[in-house]
Amino acid sequence: STNEWEEEAVAPMATARVYVGMEKLDGKLYAAGGQDEVDGEDEDGESVADGATSNSVERYDLATQEWEAVAPMATPRENHVVAVLDGK
Repeated sequence: STNEWEEEAVAPMATARVYVGMEKLDGKLYAAGGQDEVDGEDEDGESVADGATSNSVERYDLATQEWEAVAPMATPRENHVVAVLDGK
């Protein structure tokens, strides 16, 4: 392992998002919230979002390399922190 992220190695999420919260739990990555509908890049090459704040949550299985939708958050969030506490 090179300890580097390889873009080709990960399947795309169902909904492209920016400002999403990410965490790993039990060998799976969770992507929660963020802002939908990426609309290009700014002059610094950063993604620019033009959509609504999302409450969706997707789970990426590192073994199967597939995303699946899971229960959404009660409140849409962006630019937030996601954490695991006591294995939950």
